[in-house]
Amino acid sequence: MRRILIASVLLAPLATTAAFASSPATDANTPAQVTHVSTGVIAPKLLNESTIVIPQDAYDSVLPRQVEIGLNLNVDENGNAQNVQIAKSFNNDLDARVVAAVQKFHFRPASLDNQKIPVELKLTVVVQR
Repeated sequence: MRRILIASVLLAPLATTAAFASSPATDANTPAQVTHVSTGVIAPKLLNESTIVIPQDAYDSVLPRQVEIGLNLNVDENGNAQNVQIAKSFNNDLDARVVAAVQKFHFRPASLDNQKIPVELKLTVVVQR
């Protein structure tokens, strides 16, 4: 088996990052208020990543030397990747392997005013052989 490594992970917070407001909601039946911010947010940082293992014969004929797969995901207050979705696809099998690997990633959570907040991210995973 040949190991395909995730060569680099580029984090780019969306232009408008969704963050929970610092103040609590006044009514228990009211959903959490969401504040859209573009400054003052400290972006999450990737702490550990996973390796994608693909059988050598599965992609030798079709996998270029480098493939970029774009993802949209949320990083929660605990630094876990949630709601990972493909934004730029290569093929269904490799996409599924990348999503499975990214779901195991752990981030230092984003913060606003020294409070951990969930954020939406655009992530580009570069797979090299």
